[in-house]
Amino acid sequence: MKRVIPLACITTALSFAEAQTATGPVWEYTQYSAVETINNDGSSSGDLGVILGITTPEGSYSASSLINLIKKLKMQQEYKSELGYISLFNILGKNGWELVSCNKSSVQLKEEVIYTENCFFKRLKKL
Repeated sequence: MKRVIPLACITTALSFAEAQTATGPVWEYTQYSAVETINNDGSSSGDLGVILGITTPEGSYSASSLINLIKKLKMQQEYKSELGYISLFNILGKNGWELVSCNKSSVQLKEEVIYTENCFFKRLKKL
């Protein structure tokens, strides 16, 4: 009887093997961050209203809107505006990035509140 090994299994095994060393897998990381400043009356805080950023092994990018960040990453074809931030996370997932952690925090200042969100992703590094 002939034995058939699905192509997906071979591809996964090869990809995983590329990132192996004598001490185990080698990971690379990326970080998505968002900072939003809101005045106590609920309005956006001028030029510092929203800052979005992403740092990858290839470089760091920042923008004042999600669509501008997507354009800087050159991923417009994959972006679906109706999904918003989920679309960005889907794009990262399609590129092998796995969500490791995500946290949100806020700081109340005298006249404004600063909200921050940081999400970290990892993937096997191709050696």
